[in-house]
Amino acid sequence: MIFNISQENFIYGLQTVSRSISTRTTLPILTGILLEAHKDELRLTATDLEIGIEMTVPAKVKEPGAIVLPARQLLEIVRRIPGGDIELQTENLKAVITWGESIFKLNGNDPLEYPGIPEMSNSQINIEFNQTLLRELINQIIFAVSHDDTRPILTGVNFSVSNNALTAIATDGSRIATKTVSVITNVTEKTSFVIPAKSLQEVQRILVPDTNSIILKLDKNQVQFSLSNITVFTRLLEGQYPEVLRLLPTEYLTKTVLSTTDFQSACERASLLADSRQTFRLLKLNIAKNNVTVIANDPEMGSAEEKLSATVEGEEITIGFNAKYLIDGLKNLADEEVVFETIDGSSPARLKSANVSNFFYVVLPVRLS
Repeated sequence: MIFNISQENFIYGLQTVSRSISTRTTLPILTGILLEAHKDELRLTATDLEIGIEMTVPAKVKEPGAIVLPARQLLEIVRRIPGGDIELQTENLKAVITWGESIFKLNGNDPLEYPGIPEMSNSQINIEFNQTLLRELINQIIFAVSHDDTRPILTGVNFSVSNNALTAIATDGSRIATKTVSVITNVTEKTSFVIPAKSLQEVQRILVPDTNSIILKLDKNQVQFSLSNITVFTRLLEGQYPEVLRLLPTEYLTKTVLSTTDFQSACERASLLADSRQTFRLLKLNIAKNNVTVIANDPEMGSAEEKLSATVEGEEITIGFNAKYLIDGLKNLADEEVVFETIDGSSPARLKSANVSNFFYVVLPVRLS
């Protein structure tokens, strides 16, 4: 194998695929990157068997071939090259990297031993998304997934697709974020699957805010996201995702509308003086006729109290929240005004946009002593 490639393209490809390499693998070959040169491109592949990324970049291929090279060493060598073109040639599972008067030699592995990314030519379902919509969806709900490995199914995002709509749900047991977006492909039968949050974060990184689409290919236990030159593969999480939306209230007794920015800023400021002796920082909200008061108190540090103008329909209420959980929800509302709905001091509260109906966030309150 012999090819020439610009340092810029080479490092871009290496950095992109190397994010799927695990440092704790028991298979030494998985610490490497598979390089395959053919025609006028170089294909780079990396995987930890749970997630894999494949990318093609332009290259001048003089002699096609393939090799697996150690990812960390290869990336660091290419990163430290001052620029320009790089030549890489292989012989007997050894790679010689040259630029200018410099020469580096790396020992490689047999590409036939590399597992690569599974083929999905006969995938059950292909779903086409607008890149911008999918990027926004992931960004708005992924924060609510669980980080507790004792319930693995909650460490992923549940996707349900039917007709031209996709609904995504994330929950950690104390809060729920859900959003519905349209898809380009019509799916006749309702389909549900759970994608690990780690994999979605990698998908989010490759998406750009433009009108180009991305294809999701779904199989029994795996899924691929495909762009023109990048493919992300991931295994699906096994198990039944809880039907959390069925457990939510259908009516709320108090409806409060106020500025999203003002509400978020007041909560962030007040949380600085929330009780630091607890495992979480507690915020108390007093919802009255025309205002919301955000209250925090730390017996050792001091206290905070901010009153915000609001439109309130329903009964007055006092309710407490984990400050982080409340602020996270407000951060992900893409609207100037938030609708904050409550029942009482012990029932789930709902935050949603005043003008956009496809996203809402539910958070459990904290009992006040």
